[in-house]
Amino acid sequence: MRKNLLFLALLAISLLLVSCGGDAEGTSATITSLLSTEDATTNDSGKGDCVLSYQRKMDELLPLDVIKKHYTGEMPDAKMKYDKSAPERDASKDKYLYSWKSDRTRIIKIGNSTMEIPLQNEIGVMWLGSDLFMIGKKATPLENFKAYYRNPTQEEMDLAFKAAEERIKSDPNYSKEQAETAAGMAKGMAAKDKFEDVPGLGDAASFNKEENYLTVLVGATTFQIVANVSKEKAVNLDLAKKLAKEVLDKCK
Repeated sequence: MRKNLLFLALLAISLLLVSCGGDAEGTSATITSLLSTEDATTNDSGKGDCVLSYQRKMDELLPLDVIKKHYTGEMPDAKMKYDKSAPERDASKDKYLYSWKSDRTRIIKIGNSTMEIPLQNEIGVMWLGSDLFMIGKKATPLENFKAYYRNPTQEEMDLAFKAAEERIKSDPNYSKEQAETAAGMAKGMAAKDKFEDVPGLGDAASFNKEENYLTVLVGATTFQIVANVSKEKAVNLDLAKKLAKEVLDKCK
């Protein structure tokens, strides 16, 4: 059930993206493909190729001693978790994270309901290869990145969610309740002030202020640095930038 709702939420997000210059035809098929296969775009950047070579060994790309060089806080009972996807073509979805208990919580809203959930401190790397940013089918990786990692206008959001709701309601496989829940999830995923451009890293970089991760584009390759250790967004961003530079320095 949750997987279906996530798919519907992604459909709403994709309509938001293609409303800004992409082609909505075949969007749901595109999402399915992007979630199950690695993007086929040729990477013509030497540095991008180098970063990509660490796709299955992200613990070597950002080892604990390098993390501790920039994060000097305590990491009591920190646990390393390395989730490797199968089959091999799904390696872009791998996650390598250190996590430990925090005193922070987050309020999430789904429809008219709210929920408070505990947050873990997390530092690591994920989505090395290509995330969903190529969904807009624009001419270059940079154009796609800029279109995907930006804050939409309220008008764009309203139009996209209305179109998504109509499309979902017309599908007999989904109930009205599912459509409304998916719309609520999508609106949370597409917050108006979610992304912050970060100059000076790779070809482009964007910080997700809601989830505290920094996405960096190098050629046609992206990687995400997770730095979720503080209530202060500036602290998380500063740490993420330092760790991203360490990754890029591996491939000078």
